[in-house]
Amino acid sequence: MEYEITVDENVSSSKEKPTFDVDLVAWDRFGGGMKHSRGFGITKSEAQTVVKKQVRLYNANLTYTTPEIEQFFSGGE
Repeated sequence: MEYEITVDENVSSSKEKPTFDVDLVAWDRFGGGMKHSRGFGITKSEAQTVVKKQVRLYNANLTYTTPEIEQFFSGGE
């Protein structure tokens, strides 16, 4: 099994207080993926903690849904 961590902005997120969703996607050998929520509507610092733990546990690749989220999540504004 291959694993992937995805970080996306929560649908109820605001510009003043952004929140994130962190999901673990388990890919099988036939190309099908199953999504498992690891954090829903959490702050940036909580999301970073969850991502670090899940990447270590599952040896997963980290992906962001948009370049803007990657820039903000990685430290940029």
